[in-house]
Amino acid sequence: RRYEYHNMNRQIPQPVSTQTYSQENHQQTEHEIPSCLPQPNQQGCLSNPQFPFKHHFNLANECHPTTLALLSPNRGSANRGVYRIVWYLELEKQEGNDLELGMKSVMEYNRWSDQNNLSQEVLEQRRELTIKAVLRNHSIARRLGCLDDEGMKRLREGKSPVIKKGPHAQQQLNVDHIIPHAEAPELNNQLANLEFMPDKMNKSKSNGIGKRQLDLARTLYRVKLLSRQGFSQLFESNFHVRTMQALMDKGFSPSKMRKEH
Repeated sequence: RRYEYHNMNRQIPQPVSTQTYSQENHQQTEHEIPSCLPQPNQQGCLSNPQFPFKHHFNLANECHPTTLALLSPNRGSANRGVYRIVWYLELEKQEGNDLELGMKSVMEYNRWSDQNNLSQEVLEQRRELTIKAVLRNHSIARRLGCLDDEGMKRLREGKSPVIKKGPHAQQQLNVDHIIPHAEAPELNNQLANLEFMPDKMNKSKSNGIGKRQLDLARTLYRVKLLSRQGFSQLFESNFHVRTMQALMDKGFSPSKMRKEH
């Protein structure tokens, strides 16, 4: 049935309905899966030998545009999915699978669901942004020692693990919005805008916009993940940041400018 589904006409049924399911080993992690994706069998197995990942369909569900679109627009609604994605990636890492190759297969599997008549170049850039974001989060979690047995249990449940290594040890690992939610609410559930950060660092972070945020905003706007209105408002409200960056690119530092003044 899965092979037949994989090769059928790739169109999302309209309207997309959802159903709640809970796998045998995910009893504490119930979430919705779009009906347009393959459903788990009675044993809760979603693997398929034609894909690099054992948990291919689980990851495809978590990264699926429909899954993200169904989430609440409130801040933090995508956090559980980000934690589960990293849990699945670590399971694949322990199996010795190539994470980048597997994620490319996952995003290629989801490509048929892309709408709005986007060009292949834009779709490819979208997939690359998502792959880089989820692999970066997995790398951060591994570097901070969050992938031990206790951390994996919390990730499986969609909860923040505890950092075990480095200067931020014993803090929780939170999900941060690179471009703050207050500046661009429409990016709340975009995986490319979500990044792991230690709890205290996340809480002390302001809603300010710097060069990294502006560069990411340009990229998200270019691949149509950020609307024209949102892009314009973000840049208009942070005009002074762009002005200072332009001056610094030309060799003018703030200290040098104060001395000359």
